[in-house]
Amino acid sequence: MMTRKVLGTTAIVALLLGTTNGIATAAPVYGSAGAGDAYYPEDGNGGYQVDDYDISIDYDPASHQLKGVAKISATTTQALKGFNLDLLGFTVDSVRVDSRDASHRRESAHELVVRPAGSLRKGQKFTVEVAYHGVPDPAGAWFLRPSGGAYAVGERQAASSWFPVNETPRDKATFTLRATVPAGWSVLSNGVRENVLNTAGKTTYTWRERTPITGYLTTIAIDRFTLLTQRRSNGMPLVSAFAPGTEGNIPVEKRLPEILDFEESLFGAYPIDTGGGVYEFGPFTGALEAQGRSVYIIAQGSGTVANARNLVHENAHQWWGDSVSLWNWSDLCLKECVAAYTEDLWSAQKEGLDLDRNYRETVSKNLTNPTFWSAKLHDGGPDSEMANAVYYRGPLFMHALRRQVGDRAFFAALKAFPQAHRDSNATLQQFIASMECYSAQDLSAFTRAWLDSTTIPADRYLWPGNLKP
Repeated sequence: MMTRKVLGTTAIVALLLGTTNGIATAAPVYGSAGAGDAYYPEDGNGGYQVDDYDISIDYDPASHQLKGVAKISATTTQALKGFNLDLLGFTVDSVRVDSRDASHRRESAHELVVRPAGSLRKGQKFTVEVAYHGVPDPAGAWFLRPSGGAYAVGERQAASSWFPVNETPRDKATFTLRATVPAGWSVLSNGVRENVLNTAGKTTYTWRERTPITGYLTTIAIDRFTLLTQRRSNGMPLVSAFAPGTEGNIPVEKRLPEILDFEESLFGAYPIDTGGGVYEFGPFTGALEAQGRSVYIIAQGSGTVANARNLVHENAHQWWGDSVSLWNWSDLCLKECVAAYTEDLWSAQKEGLDLDRNYRETVSKNLTNPTFWSAKLHDGGPDSEMANAVYYRGPLFMHALRRQVGDRAFFAALKAFPQAHRDSNATLQQFIASMECYSAQDLSAFTRAWLDSTTIPADRYLWPGNLKP
């Protein structure tokens, strides 16, 4: 005779919701194909945070072929039955999760969808191993040199051009690179060079970045470099590299210890384990604050040489943008306005620039130029956040802010903020709140006039303190 048991309400709910002991647990889902930035909702991925990247590549300058194995250690933030990685191009040979084969498919140009053999519970640590090969996609941030050398550099999306990554500033992790190249070639990357191994006509360079880093701030450069090795007074190593033809930048790079000392006086202890720069030719002239090793691109044939202000700007980002990363791309001014103003502070101390006079002259020249004031410094909209306003008007905002709150509060907040948010993320609103705290002022009307307006600020905000001509 069959017997039947009547399940209680708690047991029924437990069965329906997948619970144990009557405690509800969420059913596993696919992590989102985006990290939640309002401007770029598909950048990065959801459902996990990366703890460490361990990247091994073998690159052939003659054929431009890259073979890679990426080992990613991560922790889930929700129960997952699948998740995404960002990888532009390449043939994916295999994916393993926790040493077990996992299925994978392409969902778009840079989305790699992974489904493990079993689901992952919330808070679980797991590893992903991706083997891949191919010629890096020229549409990405991998730039080829005529010699066969190459480098990777770019804003927002760069790492996905050469290894699988969760490419969002909201996810920071430690990073190790082992790069194998033919003998005679050199490799520069982030962090400290830990090893150089020569075997069978090839050389493997190991670089390790122990300070958490966001994807686009990683870099690799492969060339026949001239190296410059320096040390700061505290013994910290500085390694810089110059591609053939860029050696004219060595004299300015020798000022890096002086520049970092100056910036430490403003922002507090240098937040990265090492420093340096990489100088390369490219299709444009520009620079990017790759963590601990800024990259300076010189347009081929231009004869351009970097100057101290270029180095001041990019290395200010080691505090503002690298150690303290953006939470939202709409807050670009948090890093660019500060870095641009740091150039002026350098010129004031080293070259005698009168910042009040410079401010008055620049503002007076543009009083009747509406275009100068038309781009917002904050939340200007997708694809506009890199507008030049943060570079040419950002320093004016910072100087007006300084005169509004006074030197004591301004420089106290400027030093305290990157120390308080070290190795994390922050918003422009948090920076303003810090200025309000140190100055005991309500800056809401001031910042609306300067950051959120498309017209010239009213006189009371345009000429604070003693700035009125």
